[in-house]
Amino acid sequence: MAETVRRAEPDGIDAVFDGVGGDYVETALSLLQLGGVLVDYANPGSKRGLLQLLARKAALRLTGGGRRLRLYGTNTWRYDRRPLLRDWRALFTLLAEGRISPIVARTFPLSEAAAANALMESGTVIGNLVLLPERLRGPSS
Repeated sequence: MAETVRRAEPDGIDAVFDGVGGDYVETALSLLQLGGVLVDYANPGSKRGLLQLLARKAALRLTGGGRRLRLYGTNTWRYDRRPLLRDWRALFTLLAEGRISPIVARTFPLSEAAAANALMESGTVIGNLVLLPERLRGPSS
């Protein structure tokens, strides 16, 4: 995928929103143009992973060539939940007001989470996959 982006945008792109994390952080940073930002919202899964992200963020400040790394919700909510809670409140307000309409490609009962994940990883989904507890899943889902 990175090569496809590089061919389409040889000067780099403005932003990457990374929900994958891990080794993908370096790939995502390499796709950015000067002044670009990587917003990492993946969960690094461990204290070590978070420390590596924080170290990379600090290194970019010193040598990043104008590229930035923003950590959003990436375990940082443990230290300060206010930004995440503020954003969730804004998101649900927009949803309640009908100002945003998420695209739901398909719903799955929670018991079929593995099938939903396999479909998501197939790269064929346009929109969101939603997992619902059995009691919330209606006959039309």
